[in-house]
Amino acid sequence: MNVPRGIKAAVLVGRLLESDLEFHGRMSTDDSTLHIRKTDKAGTYTEVVGTLELWWGVEIEARSWGVKDMSVYISKLVLDGRVLLADAEGDMQETNETFHYEYPTAAPAREVVADPDAPTPSNVEHLSTPKWELKYGLTDPHRTTIYPANAEVDLDKHIIEIEF
Repeated sequence: MNVPRGIKAAVLVGRLLESDLEFHGRMSTDDSTLHIRKTDKAGTYTEVVGTLELWWGVEIEARSWGVKDMSVYISKLVLDGRVLLADAEGDMQETNETFHYEYPTAAPAREVVADPDAPTPSNVEHLSTPKWELKYGLTDPHRTTIYPANAEVDLDKHIIEIEF
């Protein structure tokens, strides 16, 4: 049976719309898909290495004539890394400085206390944890893939930018 191309595409889009379209990928400073910035106030050379694990999905807005719009959403993200510092000879040495961030963040467990403003271990941890900003989206609307092209992390400003 000879089926017209448009019908095959419509069936494919219909099946995609019914599924959850969730993907998983890993970006790393080793393969140059992840770039992590950190300014060093002491004037010594700093290198940051890390990985970004990402779970994302696609939302497709379809019409009878075809696909109107596609958008990407991030369902989970895990960022891990460590900071290396140059010694006197210029060799990179491990430091004790590491970082870890997960999105979405879990809300701290609340304790019932007499004074709601009284410091508790969970409140102190929550207030001392920096607020991260996550920016992502399709950078080129005519791009034919939905895989993340690269990501940039700014440890000083706590910003993660992911380009699809």
